[in-house]
Amino acid sequence: MMYISKGNAMPTSGDNELTVNLRGREHSLSEGEATLWLSGQHTPKTLSFMPHSLQNLLELGLVETSEESDALGHYRLLTGCVMVPAKPKLLRKPLSPEERTVWKWLGKAGLRLTIAELVCLAKNGIVPVPEYLGESNLQKLVEAIYTTQTIFDGILENLMEQSTHRDGIVDAVLGLLRKRRIILI
Repeated sequence: MMYISKGNAMPTSGDNELTVNLRGREHSLSEGEATLWLSGQHTPKTLSFMPHSLQNLLELGLVETSEESDALGHYRLLTGCVMVPAKPKLLRKPLSPEERTVWKWLGKAGLRLTIAELVCLAKNGIVPVPEYLGESNLQKLVEAIYTTQTIFDGILENLMEQSTHRDGIVDAVLGLLRKRRIILI
């Protein structure tokens, strides 16, 4: 099984304390929970079993889990996450071309794109040009992603799970996460 952490670590007064903010709610973690959460903060982690601490984090919504531990598992982990740009740092690692494309979509699309929507855009050859970016072009972007066949719950996620573009987009998102350009909520 695999897991990935969600939320943002908050500065705390104690040395052994970790507080995680997830969508405006702060959660104080025990030492075992903090260790697991920090381990999965910037990259998916594989475990042979689910420890009690991880079950607690799952119940709090601070992690996503997947039974698969391969590329499909990475995709399924990210389907339960919302990707948001992190606060910019002074020194940043350079981005690959695919990471740069995903970064532009995430920062300028006018809505919070899901992993399935990012894969769909790549599959359809749609790049982040001004006619699709910003709130004023939101309708055009949504129409480029969704059709009458994909608008229903879960259909797009299932279709994009089979896309040949899936792994490239997942790798780009995980690269942005490792480079601390995005956080998962």
